[in-house]
Amino acid sequence: MRGLGILASAISDAIPLPAYRRMIPRGLVGFVYHLVSQRPGPHVRHLYSSKTPEMFERDLFYLSENFVLPSYNQLFGRTRGPRLAGEKRAAAFVTFDDGLAECSSVVGPILVKHRVPCIFFLVTECIDNRYMMYRHKVSLCISKMMEMSEPYLTSGVGLSSILMSAADTKADLINTMLSLKEKDSARIDRVCEALEVDYKIYLENNKPYLTQSQIKALLRSGFKIGAHTRRHPLLAGLTAEEIEAEIVGSCNEVRDISGDNEVPFAFPFSGAGVERAFLQYLRQKHPVIGPVFDTGGIAVDASFVFNRVTADRPLNNGALGTNIPDLLHEAYRSTFVAGLRGMVQGSSRTRGA
Repeated sequence: MRGLGILASAISDAIPLPAYRRMIPRGLVGFVYHLVSQRPGPHVRHLYSSKTPEMFERDLFYLSENFVLPSYNQLFGRTRGPRLAGEKRAAAFVTFDDGLAECSSVVGPILVKHRVPCIFFLVTECIDNRYMMYRHKVSLCISKMMEMSEPYLTSGVGLSSILMSAADTKADLINTMLSLKEKDSARIDRVCEALEVDYKIYLENNKPYLTQSQIKALLRSGFKIGAHTRRHPLLAGLTAEEIEAEIVGSCNEVRDISGDNEVPFAFPFSGAGVERAFLQYLRQKHPVIGPVFDTGGIAVDASFVFNRVTADRPLNNGALGTNIPDLLHEAYRSTFVAGLRGMVQGSSRTRGA
């Protein structure tokens, strides 16, 4: 089995993107970003890489040349289907998760310039900067930790005790911080206090999230607003009742702002582990929940779930051009290898029967 895996990996690397697109046809491909910024702020700097405005524009050039980019209603609304008839190119859509302020100040104007539709998915408790997402508190703390000497950080502040960790180096403490989840919010707040990180002042002074007025301006520009839970937890770790509260609560708040009777929803992190049958039950129970978006690349999902390729990672060494072809290749390769593994496992079960 290990030898087959090595062989599958070697074969999958050698297949070019055009061949993958013929072998694994996809009529619709989605992309998800979180941030576009010339200089990411300390609340996101230590969480993920991001693209500059120039990089993002090069991505849009590529998408515009290689895909048709229909409106939300054409793809997911009641008018979908007929307007795309006869189009030979695959369709694509662009989304942004988390509702950071740069969606208004940086991303929106670029999208308008290139006439590219977009769905912005919001963590609704963060709207108007009334709450800071736990991951952004973590990044603020790491920024402060980077400024501190290792001896003081490891012995003078008492972080190991707060984090209930045996970490004895700055790097280990930072890794422990990055492993914290939404359920660890109280512990994260204690770390903020120990490091004298005042996230409330940061919210007031820097306003890292979209305000209602900015959201309404995006709506007036023709963009779609979606929900991304209330506080950005990993849904697979919650009870059914908690999942329902996070999804429905965030969709209801977006509906109150946008006026849309049906609101698209995107999973934080990933929807892995959340039963699709349960999601369908929620959608039937709460008609406010529209199409659902996940982060599974180009994988086929339930009929109402649309996967997306994560596109935040920039080109290495600041190279010119776009890495969308590389990201697409990785997504197709992953689906191809998963298919081969499924075939091998199915064959093994058949022989063993």
